[in-house]
Amino acid sequence: MHHPIFSYSKNLSIYIAVCLGIILIHVGVGHGFYNLPLKVAVADALVFDMLMAFIALSIWYPIYYTNANKSLINILFQHILAAAFLLAIWLMLALQIVKWVVSADMYAMVYQQSNIIQRIVVGSLFIATYFLVFLAMKYYGDVQEKAHQHEAMLRQLREAELKALKAQINPHFLFNGLNSISALTVTDAEAARDMIHKLSDFMRYALKKNEQTLLLFSDELDNMKRYLDIEKIRFGDRLQCEFTINDATTKMQIPVLLLQPLVENAIKHGVYESIETVTIAISSEVEDGKLHIVIQNNFDPDGTPQKGEGVGLRNISNRIRVLYGDEASFETHRTENTFRVSLVIPQHINKTL
Repeated sequence: MHHPIFSYSKNLSIYIAVCLGIILIHVGVGHGFYNLPLKVAVADALVFDMLMAFIALSIWYPIYYTNANKSLINILFQHILAAAFLLAIWLMLALQIVKWVVSADMYAMVYQQSNIIQRIVVGSLFIATYFLVFLAMKYYGDVQEKAHQHEAMLRQLREAELKALKAQINPHFLFNGLNSISALTVTDAEAARDMIHKLSDFMRYALKKNEQTLLLFSDELDNMKRYLDIEKIRFGDRLQCEFTINDATTKMQIPVLLLQPLVENAIKHGVYESIETVTIAISSEVEDGKLHIVIQNNFDPDGTPQKGEGVGLRNISNRIRVLYGDEASFETHRTENTFRVSLVIPQHINKTL
């Protein structure tokens, strides 16, 4: 537990400046208004105000260690008791020290009963002010701590959700790849072996990069091309690919394994459902400092629809929401014979989520 005045040099500087200001005001009032000799006015101000500044620092501790589970009446009673104790200590010590500093005649003339009552009132106001200031500091510190804890919790939840989403994607593709290899072993053993090697390269990349949140768009493109090479072994000339990539986008960042499920979705609902050639067109641009990606494919409107619940698309939408909040976008658009996915990826993760 650290005292807020000593924990930050700025707070300590402000505290010292305020105390010096109070001392100067005290000297001016004593010498100018009450006509005290300057020496007595300075001694009076230094003793009473410096002692108050020192004793008031201890007010932080009863505030910090207050049991929040107690009733408001009990808390107020404890604070009033602590304030009364500090006020009594301050007044007795200050009067005793001043008595040693000034002459006996001056002491008897200045520190009369009415003067003592005024000092008790002023001292009470000072201590009440210190209590309010330290209560505000305690409240602000608690709010800041809860905000940090909330941010840390959200970050942990975000990381856990991202891991769960990526864990759902990898097995989904792996099962499809293994089924394809199983089919190829009967019709084309050489193609099956080639597919095994390419699938191994793809999964090695996926496992190696899986712990990363972001990577270069160029790396993700290379990985997607590995995936397309695997699928071309199955579909041959029925699957065509077109890339229109702006060079400026290759060094931008993108969530790892984001594109493969989108291409997989295009193949599933394009190539699977059509006996004609299906072209998957992938393009990228930079707009307003954000990465814009479009993946589009044609499909046969008369083909037999593939069963599926859109897990891949939901995963992508969820991952983008978790990472970027409202700063990113994920949109799909379907026409009579084309399906398009549009992504907008900011170049920073939303830390406030």
